[in-house]
Amino acid sequence: MFVTASDGPVRVVMVPSPIGGIRVEATPGRLLRVGLLESFDDSLANDALSLLKPGEDFPHLRRAVEFLERYFAGERASWTDGKIPPGTDFTRAVWGATLRIPFGTTMSYGGLARAVGRPGAARAVGNAMARNPLPILIPCHRVITSEGKLGGYGGSPAVKRWLLEFEGVKVR
Repeated sequence: MFVTASDGPVRVVMVPSPIGGIRVEATPGRLLRVGLLESFDDSLANDALSLLKPGEDFPHLRRAVEFLERYFAGERASWTDGKIPPGTDFTRAVWGATLRIPFGTTMSYGGLARAVGRPGAARAVGNAMARNPLPILIPCHRVITSEGKLGGYGGSPAVKRWLLEFEGVKVR
């Protein structure tokens, strides 16, 4: 599917996963969004990369789809694309620090605030997590409360629980 954005055409693909459909959107120059779908019609599933025509260069889309496929195949993968999406300096710092939370581990909102040099900004970290346009790639599901509870998650608490348990994390 094609639409356009200010920086070029946007390719949208649907990736099936154990948690439902994942919508991935990118331009040739950047990954725009990863959306976790609450409901998913299997007829929308496709071999996402086969939709790219010869000569189409959507490298970020390719890497995101390949990463998601490896992740759900059980590979202890970390997103290393190196490009943090647009946002405030604080939000980008939080997303960058979130990328460094290893597979199968968690960090509290407060711990993440301290990691970016803003102790006491746990709520602001939560707001940054809520605006994460690349869930799973930027693993905001690995950020939990200081009491070890799940906290919020845009993809639903059940999805957050599933992702953490899939990574081997015991959750309350």
